[in-house]
Amino acid sequence: MQILILLLLVVIISGKTNIFSLAFMSIAALLIPFFQTNGRFLAREIGLIDRSVSYCFFYALPLIFLLLYFLPIFYELLHHKRIKMRGFGLILGSIFAVISCFSGPLNSPVILITNLLLFLYLFHRNWKVAPIESFFKRIKVSFKNIDKRFYLFLLPITLLALYSTFLGTYINAYAEAQISLKELYLLLPKGILKTFTSISYIIFIVLLISNYLIVFFKYKNDEQAKRIVGLYRFLIVFSMLYILLLPLGGYRPYRPFVLRYDTMIPITVFSIITICYTSLFILKQLKTENRRTYLKKLYPSVFFLILLFFLIRNNTYIYNECEKKSLYILSQTEEDITALAHNCFVISCGEIKVPKESKNYGELLYLWNITDKPKLYYNLPKNE
Repeated sequence: MQILILLLLVVIISGKTNIFSLAFMSIAALLIPFFQTNGRFLAREIGLIDRSVSYCFFYALPLIFLLLYFLPIFYELLHHKRIKMRGFGLILGSIFAVISCFSGPLNSPVILITNLLLFLYLFHRNWKVAPIESFFKRIKVSFKNIDKRFYLFLLPITLLALYSTFLGTYINAYAEAQISLKELYLLLPKGILKTFTSISYIIFIVLLISNYLIVFFKYKNDEQAKRIVGLYRFLIVFSMLYILLLPLGGYRPYRPFVLRYDTMIPITVFSIITICYTSLFILKQLKTENRRTYLKKLYPSVFFLILLFFLIRNNTYIYNECEKKSLYILSQTEEDITALAHNCFVISCGEIKVPKESKNYGELLYLWNITDKPKLYYNLPKNE
């Protein structure tokens, strides 16, 4: 999953598909530090690949199909390249659309927000060049002049995403723990503060602002710089809408403040794309300059140090030693009910306070031949 996401991001950022070229591999090397998978702290801030295998199937895998579907849009808007969607390409696109809409909890809202912004962008682009006649006629012309390809590309997946969102209203997971929508929105500012004051996102924000200022004040007349400004606008508006809509997804005890590294994955991915796309543009411009300016010496050094920081912090951390020991205890014990260490979870996502809560888990362990019979277990209180 990590390799596929990495390759797709390189294709989106560079507009190139030759994975064996030096340029492709160089951009991949720049992206690798942003994949925090093993780090004890940063992986819980910007992690795209979760330490839980099942969570990877909820977030990382659906992300792959989403990026595959929107790849032609990225190609056209960032690189002015048009991918011809015919025959086999249309079949693949249809498959990616269905999988994107009906896998993972984040894809449908991401699709709806992205498509809304894309339609508004295309409408606004046509509005600016439409003949200034009556207001309603100008609206009609602006919609009419949107290429039919975009309607065919965006409308079907929008309908699928709406249907998927409708189906999601029937999910009653954690129904006993649900709180009111007002309370969810009151929790949201805490989640925003906790997320955006993490070291990872502070670095992201500093990079984003620094890159934007350099592009705006130094290269704003360049054609690619104009695309970068558009990318920034998309990132800002998308992030605001996405965060404001998150509470509508309901409350989860393991996400007490609504916003967390996993629900932040769409914003994290768009941030990485924006940072790397802009940084590569700046580095390319600085390389072609003849004068040895202060920025020409400083920018590559600082960018390299930031990548090095992320790379070093992604140190190997073993998460499952406690669970392995607990499984061994359960496999060896003759008792029907076993007390396990506090805060040491076996199969469950949280603490098991009373033995009967482990009934299904005990049967599963027996089914897997870890135990010789179904056994119950529970976690000891904190002080025992």
